[in-house]
Amino acid sequence: MRSGDLDQRINIQNYTTTRGASGEEISAWAAWTTVWAQVTTLSGTEKSYGPQLVAEATHKIKIRYLDGVVPTIRIDWQEKILDILFIDESRRRQGEMYLLCREAVKS
Repeated sequence: MRSGDLDQRINIQNYTTTRGASGEEISAWAAWTTVWAQVTTLSGTEKSYGPQLVAEATHKIKIRYLDGVVPTIRIDWQEKILDILFIDESRRRQGEMYLLCREAVKS
């Protein structure tokens, strides 16, 4: 892997639940780690669900292999939130992995 290809910083977040001061459960997205990545936009479409227009963009993210990446976490990149659809670990021996993600933008 050429490190020069990894030119974007992405924040990986996981969904956590904590207890508030009065004992209530508080659930929120929290930062897990920040890594260098190569982010490629693959496609973009707009779909209509009734009166609502939803735009979807699909991204491919290349990062150094990172243990613990699962589809239930998400990516925060350039003020966009990307949900992980698929994790390709076929290049684990080369020290890299690919994340196929989807961004849902509601307008």
